[in-house]
Amino acid sequence: MSETISRPFTFTKDGVFYFSRRIPKELKHHYSSPRIAYSLRTKSPKVAEARARKAAEQLDEYWYLLRSRDADPDAAGSFDGVQ
Repeated sequence: MSETISRPFTFTKDGVFYFSRRIPKELKHHYSSPRIAYSLRTKSPKVAEARARKAAEQLDEYWYLLRSRDADPDAAGSFDGVQ
């Protein structure tokens, strides 16, 4: 019997790992879709886990900035170029 190990924020399709994350309710007005999903371009579980962790950290940071801007648009400044 094979073990299934859950990798946070990932799913597989045809053996390829994908990143997937739901958009928080308070930030949905910034997006056209309720979810972010894209290929991690790997079939390796370890590589997928590392890439998904990095992507989640980057999103958390970006969402923090969006929340800050939404709370006080004058204090947050410009977010051009932030991914």
